[in-house]
Amino acid sequence: MIMTHHIHQTRFLTTLAAAILMVTLASTQAQTYTWADNAQGQLYLTCPNPNGPGYPDAHYYYPSNSYWSQSLTMGPDCDPNDGNKIVVEPSNWSPAPPVLVYPVDRVRSAWMWCLAHRATPC
Repeated sequence: MIMTHHIHQTRFLTTLAAAILMVTLASTQAQTYTWADNAQGQLYLTCPNPNGPGYPDAHYYYPSNSYWSQSLTMGPDCDPNDGNKIVVEPSNWSPAPPVLVYPVDRVRSAWMWCLAHRATPC
């Protein structure tokens, strides 16, 4: 009886370990990124002027570029003291990689192409 219990326990643990391994391997597959050219100078935030309604509002725009190295950058909203973070610079990739990260192989390829063709901006 004890031997049967150990066999079933071993099978269960082996199956559980295999399932965990498969999930881990599946989650480590390379992410595919697509060029999205999101940084086109769009208005992303309008904040009221703290001096009152008689003063112009502050307008904030995304950068306007097509840099392959343009990465997601987070920053404060209208109230920098509340701790809220919003996108202040979009990634030029889709889906956006994590903050301050961009697809290295594609960027390296882009730089090689730019150097070979003396293209600007790079």
